[in-house]
Amino acid sequence: PIDNPRGYLVRIASNLWMDAMRRRQLEARTPALEPAAAPPSPDQSSELRDAGSALLQRLSPQERAALLLKEVFDMSLREIAVMLQTSVGAVKAALHRGRDRVREPDNPAASRRPLPSRALVERFIERLEARDLPALLEMMLDGGTVEVAGGLLEAGRDEFSATGSWLWQAVHVHPELPEHLRPKPWENEFVEFEGEPMMLAFTDDDGQRKLVSVTRLDEAEGQVARVRPYYFCPDTIREVGRRLGLEVYTGLYRFPAPVPPRAKDGV
Repeated sequence: PIDNPRGYLVRIASNLWMDAMRRRQLEARTPALEPAAAPPSPDQSSELRDAGSALLQRLSPQERAALLLKEVFDMSLREIAVMLQTSVGAVKAALHRGRDRVREPDNPAASRRPLPSRALVERFIERLEARDLPALLEMMLDGGTVEVAGGLLEAGRDEFSATGSWLWQAVHVHPELPEHLRPKPWENEFVEFEGEPMMLAFTDDDGQRKLVSVTRLDEAEGQVARVRPYYFCPDTIREVGRRLGLEVYTGLYRFPAPVPPRAKDGV
């Protein structure tokens, strides 16, 4: 539901007008192409692919978006902040991190985002187990994100500190449900999987302790820049469980899961 339809339409019209003006300015600065302009050379195409690969491999989604909107579309910091639903300060920080990472030397180590420290992941788990929401929020970077594959994307402090957010639900565990329907809080533990510190979540299934989720963290400036839970990625959870020798409880690929059709015979 749109609470303010007029404001919503005004924002759309304003964005379209700014896009049109920016396009006209760009066209005025760009010399007209000859009708028989040569297509990009194989070397140019290769450079574009390499640049795209570097953005995907080295930068977080928010860093990629901020860098493209600023460097390619020439948008202002305020415009980018509105589009990404975050603050101007968070955009500046994302641009700073993104520019530093794309300038790193081209080597295998640079193609992977820096791993979080063991201390950061352990502290995150400790505060989550203590159900200390304010302490968890202190760990989050202002321009950070919570990205649940198949579920949700929360960007910026306003979103991940709101009632009903992923962190809020992880601490309170659906208090809106009747007590007999509320799921039990998961038990979270630290693990180093293939050299990466991460968090495993376990649930009690008829007396058996089973792996139900895997969560990865990204670190920047000593804070949590991204939380990536994989509980809607059953194939990933099963593979991690197989390699660690753990029983697994999973199945959903997204939220909300579709209700299966009822057969005519009631089965």
